[in-house]
Amino acid sequence: MKHKSRRAEPRQKRRHAGACRAGALALAAGLLGTTPAAALLCSTANPTVVPGGSVLNSIPSDLINSILGLTATPPFLPGSTSYTVTNSQPFIGARTFVYNPNDPHGGAVGSYILPLAQLRGLTRQQYLDFWALPNLPGVTRNNAIALVIIPAGTQFWSGPTGPITDPSTGLFWGNGGGLQYYVGKQVIGKFQVPQTNYILPTPDNGGPVLVYGPRVSANAGAIGAYLDQRCVAAYSDLDQVLTSLDVLNLANPSNAAPLASAINQLSPDRYGALPLIIGHQQTLVLDAFGGRIDATRWPYEDPQVQRYAIAPDVVAWGRVLGDFGNRSGTSTMPGYRTTTGGGLGGIGYEGSNGVVFGIGAGVLSSNTAWRDIGSSTGNVATGMFGAYGGATLGYVLIDGAVAGSYSAINVNRQIVIPDAGLGFPGISTAISRVANGTAEAFGVASRLDFGTKLQLNQFVVKPFAGLSYGWLDRHGFSETNAGSIDLAVENQISNGLRSRLGAVAAYDLFAAGPLSWALQSNLVWTHRLAASSGNLAAGLVGQPGGFVIQTIAEDRDSLQPGLAVIGRGAGGHVFARYDGEFSQDFSAHTVTGGVVLKF
Repeated sequence: MKHKSRRAEPRQKRRHAGACRAGALALAAGLLGTTPAAALLCSTANPTVVPGGSVLNSIPSDLINSILGLTATPPFLPGSTSYTVTNSQPFIGARTFVYNPNDPHGGAVGSYILPLAQLRGLTRQQYLDFWALPNLPGVTRNNAIALVIIPAGTQFWSGPTGPITDPSTGLFWGNGGGLQYYVGKQVIGKFQVPQTNYILPTPDNGGPVLVYGPRVSANAGAIGAYLDQRCVAAYSDLDQVLTSLDVLNLANPSNAAPLASAINQLSPDRYGALPLIIGHQQTLVLDAFGGRIDATRWPYEDPQVQRYAIAPDVVAWGRVLGDFGNRSGTSTMPGYRTTTGGGLGGIGYEGSNGVVFGIGAGVLSSNTAWRDIGSSTGNVATGMFGAYGGATLGYVLIDGAVAGSYSAINVNRQIVIPDAGLGFPGISTAISRVANGTAEAFGVASRLDFGTKLQLNQFVVKPFAGLSYGWLDRHGFSETNAGSIDLAVENQISNGLRSRLGAVAAYDLFAAGPLSWALQSNLVWTHRLAASSGNLAAGLVGQPGGFVIQTIAEDRDSLQPGLAVIGRGAGGHVFARYDGEFSQDFSAHTVTGGVVLKF
């Protein structure tokens, strides 16, 4: 049988007035002022390489054109070499055709198949030219697309497309230059790809063909636009990942949510939590320093401190720190649960003249579990060293603290893209990987409070107001273990200035046997005055360029309550204490208790 049409059967030729334009790249660049897509800027497909493929023989493209009876409009580039190729495993290609809503499969079934890697990101005009697809009488160049499952054991021709440019007749279909597979019956004597393998025939939306950015928004839109410009080698690991996105894209033409969810699996949004986690660690340490200062002003000691006098007015102290927190998810970052534990110790001067100062150091470790599809996990181990001081100037109390921090970060970012359920043996579009991110961060946290001490009998209260400032530099890093979708994450500098308003109070209750019981409480409200955006910049390892996503910034307002019950005696004290932190999207809780003995 002779084929009188090219690549999208059945077709009729249409004469196109105008001279032949020179070169696929020049044409693509000139069309509507668009920039050539990545696929036009590099060779992404090799005629001898398909999944599980082997080359049976080489064959002159002119011979193929002669066999097909298409020497006047040659489908394969004259003078070139093509190959007879067979595959031992199925793979997914693409078919371009004119969509008929009354028969969606009609034009989708045909002999000419294209590698997906060369089709992604091209505009309609570009791919029609790249594969020299014709104009049809009375029909605009509105080719649609279908995916094609090429079964294992298919024997087909693979080679470059030829141009159809004949200035003498005015015939112009395109410059060609793309790679195509011919799976028609002339190869082995029968039509090899059944109609059922031409799946998801989808009308073209009038814009680029296989693109992600225009279909989704927010962070997914930024990542999708970045992926649209990748130069991806056909059947490479990244091509496999993008094929999964292609299937979701075409399988849900009126619902972009599955595509957006899959693209967000490639996002560095989990790393947006790191400044918040480290900032909370810094808060725990500064609170401990503040508690050490307040312990000198009340009729009892900080109940969570083990204190030993080593010289007149000089003490050594230690404290166990820990809590568990929960942050709600937002449109820009999945929520997470975190548990923090560690210890802090120091040495200080606590004079009777109202002057207190000292130094302290400690280590905290926060384990985090994100509520994303794959349940990503991470650990942030932070060492901190700082100083604190307080003074009583008449009725005015001045307290301050500063601490530097170093954090070692390890995150296992789960990437889970579900299988689209095509139902073809040997074909799965599921992606399940774990990207490991290892990084370090340096930070500084500080606060300065002004207050006064008010006492009425056994009731003491310190109202105060102040400021806190934090700064963090999380260094850039590259993920490992996830292949082509490992991310190179740029460094992120975070900072924030907050106001503080609150009070610390103590009240003696009663004596029972050898113990005197008391209550200690505190309530602090902080308000964000200034903070960094929380944006993250990243890109795929080994790929040029990058993208920027939004993550959450510091919460605007935070409320921190605390309450302790303490029993004091000559030999020590017992205590039970609760501390909390609450904001719009975050809550943390600490419950401690114990016995402290004096020696």
